[in-house]
Formats: sequence, C-alpha cells, structure tokens
Amino acid sequence: MNSLLEIGILILTVLLLVPAAYLLLLAATALIRREGRTKSLDEAAGTKRSRVAVVIPAHNEELLLPATLESIRRADRSRVDVEVFVIADNCEDATADLARRAGASVAERRDTVSGRGKPFALRWFFDTFRGDLQDRDLIALIDADTLVDENFFSAIVEGMADPEVIVAQGYYGASNLESSWRAALSEVALAVSHHLRSLGRNGIGSTAGLKGNGMVFRADFLLEMGWTSESLVEDLEQSLHLLERGICVKYLPNAIVRGEMASHAEAAEAQRKRWEGGRMALLRTHVPRLLRRIPSSRGVAAADALLDLVTPPLVGYAALLAASGIGGFLFGFLGAALTLWIGCLILAAITIQALRMRGAQRSCWLALGKLPLYASWKLGFYLRQLLTRGRGSARREVGEKAAWIRTARDGESNQTGSVSPSSWNGLVDPFSRIHALRRSRFWRTQMRLTAPTKRVIDLIGSAAALVVLSPLFLATAVLIWCEDRGPVFFKQIRVGRNGRPFLMWKFRSMYTDAEARKQALLAQNQHVGGVTFKMKDDPRITRIGRFIRKYSIDELPQFFNVLRGEMALIGPRPPVPAEVAEYRSFELRRLRVKPGLSCLWQIAGRAEIDFSGQVKLDLEYIHTAHLVNDFLILLRTVPAVLAGRGAY
Repeated sequence: MNSLLEIGILILTVLLLVPAAYLLLLAATALIRREGRTKSLDEAAGTKRSRVAVVIPAHNEELLLPATLESIRRADRSRVDVEVFVIADNCEDATADLARRAGASVAERRDTVSGRGKPFALRWFFDTFRGDLQDRDLIALIDADTLVDENFFSAIVEGMADPEVIVAQGYYGASNLESSWRAALSEVALAVSHHLRSLGRNGIGSTAGLKGNGMVFRADFLLEMGWTSESLVEDLEQSLHLLERGICVKYLPNAIVRGEMASHAEAAEAQRKRWEGGRMALLRTHVPRLLRRIPSSRGVAAADALLDLVTPPLVGYAALLAASGIGGFLFGFLGAALTLWIGCLILAAITIQALRMRGAQRSCWLALGKLPLYASWKLGFYLRQLLTRGRGSARREVGEKAAWIRTARDGESNQTGSVSPSSWNGLVDPFSRIHALRRSRFWRTQMRLTAPTKRVIDLIGSAAALVVLSPLFLATAVLIWCEDRGPVFFKQIRVGRNGRPFLMWKFRSMYTDAEARKQALLAQNQHVGGVTFKMKDDPRITRIGRFIRKYSIDELPQFFNVLRGEMALIGPRPPVPAEVAEYRSFELRRLRVKPGLSCLWQIAGRAEIDFSGQVKLDLEYIHTAHLVNDFLILLRTVPAVLAGRGAY
C-alpha cells in the first residue's frame, strides 16, 4: 500500500513539475537565442512608405482613448502612413466624438444581439469595412487604454520585412507601474509571459502567440481570414486558429505598447475570472485538436501550444508548488517536497532572468517583496472558485461575462501618470507630470490609511442611527402611507464606487407617477447644464414629502445602504445612471470613492448649488481625504439639516 502511495506521489510530483520544465526550456532557449541583424527601416521598406491601419476597438473609452490617440500621433512615422480606425462598439459616452475630433475614422456599431465584446466588434469591422482596408500593407490592433512607444511603427515594419512573417506580436507591458505593487507585479509577469516565453517559443520553432494588444497582421491575410475567435480570451483562441492554418506568430520585442493593469484586488479578481473562464473553455475544445496534431510535421508547435495552454499563470503556479511542497513535508514525503521547492527556485530564476532581459524598472524589483501576499491572494482566489462554482455555474458565468464588461482603471480616476495630462485640468498644473504623480501617490496613501477605519465608523454609526431613529422611521412610514396609501419607500438604481450600480432606499416624498411626469418639467430645471434636476416648487412632491425633504428625513433609509457597504456616512452623493451618462471625463472622478449620506456641498447650500459647484466640492473632498475632514463634515451636517436651507 505504501509503495502504491509513493508511486502516486511521484507521478503527481512529476505532473506538477511539467510546466516548470517547459518554462525552463523556453528560458534557456531565449537566453541562447541570438537575433539576426535587424534591417533598418530604409532597408525594410526601401523608398516605399508602408501603409499601416491602426484598429482600436473601444467601448465607453472617452477617458483613456485621447491619450492613446495622442501617443500614436507622436510616434515616429517618418516612413509610415498611418490611418487610425476606432470601433465605437455600443458606446454610451463621447468615445466616437472624441475619436473624430482627433482625426480618426470612426465605425459605430449598434448591435447587442449578435454579440457584445471585442471579438464580435472586430469581426463586424473586418466584415463591414473590408474595402477601406484593402490598400493597407499592415493592420495593427491596439486597445483603447494603450500608450504606443515612439518606435512602434518602425519596429513593426522592420520586423515584418521578412515576407514569411504573416502575423507578429509586439511587447505588451504595463503603463501604470507606479500606481501600486499589483501593477508592478503585472509587469513582472508580463516580462516572463510576453517577453521571455515569446522569445523561447519562437526559438524552438513555435508561435509566440497573440497577447490581445499590439498585434500586427498583413492586411491581405487578415482580410481574407477575418477575425475568427469569439471567446473571452480572443487573442489566445485566434493564436490557435492561426496555428491550425500553419501560421506562427513572430515576436517583435522592440514594438512596445503599454496598457493599464489592475492595481487593486477587485479589478484583478474580475479580470482573472474572465481569463480563467475563457481558458477553461479553450481547454475543452482545443486540447483534443492539439493532441491530434502532435504526430504531424507541425508537432513541435502543437506540443508547445498544448503546454502553453495548460501552464498556469506564473504566480499562481509558484504558489501551488510551494503549497504542495509544504503539504508533502507535513505528510512526510520529504523528497517530493524538496523537488517541488526546487521547482519554485527555478521559477524565481526564470523571473529574474526575464526582468534582466527586459531591463525592468526599480518598482518591479521592489514589488517582488509583495509576492508572498500576492501568492496568498492567488491561492485564495482559486480556492474560492473551486468552492463556489460547479460546472453549470462556471458555464453560466462565462456566458454572462461574454459581454464587454469594462474593468475600472486607474486612468479613469487620475491615479496614475499614464493618462492624458488634460484629465487633470482644474486640479493641478496640466503640464506638471511629476506634480500629478506626487498628488496621486499622496491621495492613494491617505485612502489606504483611512479606508479600514472609515468602514468601522460607518458600521457603528449606521447601526446606532437605525436603532436610535427607529421611532422616527415608524412615524414617517405611517404618515406617508396615510396620505395617499402608496408605497412607503422609494427604491432607485444609483451609481456607486467605480461605476457599480446599487439599489438606494429613500422614504417616498413624491407621488407615485413622479418619474413619468419629469419629462414635462425639464424646461423648469433650476440647475445649469441639465445634468442634475432640481425644481424648488416641484408639483410632484407630496405634502409629507415637502416636510421630510426639507429636513432630509427622506434620506434616513440610506443608513441601510451604509450598513451594507454600498455607501458611507461621508462621501459624494450617489448619482443616477442618466446623470452619469452626461458626465465629462473629469466629472467621473466623483465615482472613485464610495458615495455617502453627506459631503461638502450638502453643508454648503445643498440643492442651491448647481452641478458644476457640486463637482468642484466633491473633487475637493476626494483629493483632501482624511478622517478629520469626515468628522468635521459630520458635525456640520446636523445643523445644516436642522436649518433646512437649500433643501427642496
């Protein structure tokens, strides 16, 4: 029995180390591989200017797209004719208008039936606008939150001078290294997966694979093939489709693009769920195909693609080896434990090699100190996935995530230096990048220090308020019901932190048909600009409603929202989705923090302050976040409410 157990442990150990051995092979190949002399741009193109179409799929990207377009404009195009095409896919903001003003050709897609998401947008674009691209030599696919390196176009023309290169992939790195250690660790992972592994895979005669951003195709080939993938990991699926046609992707290390990486746990977990869900779907469909291709002449590329598909993400894999080694040690399998820990050391050596090859910045090396914390989070994520998702729920979640659901990014709240300086307009000198970074770092430090304490205060304060004010709750509910026998509470979708919708509760202060009557009253809106609606003598308000609105009694049920964590005691008031749709880029910064019951403009005039004034005060609060400020606002809220000034 013991011998069988030892054999089983040995087999399991070998299986766990297969990806490590594969990565070691790629690292060795990348290290010894010598690039041939790269042709100069003049040699590659002669006197002919290469015609490059840059295609940018975008869904509600008005905040980050201008910086992308500006980086393309500033790139070296001395021998390249570049035309930019922006696919505005079911956009509800000013993405299309901003792109047109920047000189890009815009294709607006309004289709939620055939599929929402990047792969469906690309397929629609190449099918619909084939004629606009036929005179192009190359087509580059860039994401809308991407900064293009100055030498990007030179590098892709040089790299594709070889007529045998049909598809190429540039280096896709992180643009927001300074935003957090998570973003810096993302760059570490990208140095391994996008640089070292790509070099190694090309070195053994396989495909470098597509990475979703900075992809380059020969125009005639892409127009003939079209965009064939439609999964959550469309780049990986497209790579496999290319491999089935015998086409390997060439890696171009000098064609650099950089996009924003998740810098906080929520965004990282949302991305990881999408990636892992899409990868699992591809495993089910493509592993059998790759196994059948291994005996063929393309066997090396098929075996490499199979190993690449089953190799877990680097940090998660290292955490798995370390945890398995600890388990083996505790149960007395010392040889297996030692072997697995050697696998961890191999991964560490590969990571250091990748950082040295890529010339990583100091922030990446410092972020390595956070690896144990990140590995623990990774293990917890996978454990939660195993415990909460069965097969049916996994497939259902993948289907639900197939729509183009955006992850909140730092650039949208001006927390990194990677966004357009114009988005800082009104807060700091728009030409002072260093000043912007210092302000953003100070703001992030304040938020990290105050957030846990603030949540404890919110919990205690909201629970106490609900108990103390319960008689007032009951009396208000009875009066509302007696007036018109309608519902006591009014529930409305509001937009919370990072654009997350939630259901906000209020005591009903208007007649039940108030929303239907609003359209007829818009002309009497007293707020300039029309983003928010306020009318002093609003005929939709009931008699009881006027009283409870004057003294903000109608807002008291929101203590339940505070208790649930959807709101805070102090913070910008939560807007309705229709208002957010009218926001300009800098106004969206109000959504970076959790909304609250009261804030600066509630104690400075309430409804008498128009929308622009509200935004100014909210941004002042956000960029001076401190518990002392919250306490002072809380103290001033009580007399402001009792005075009833500006409330209607």
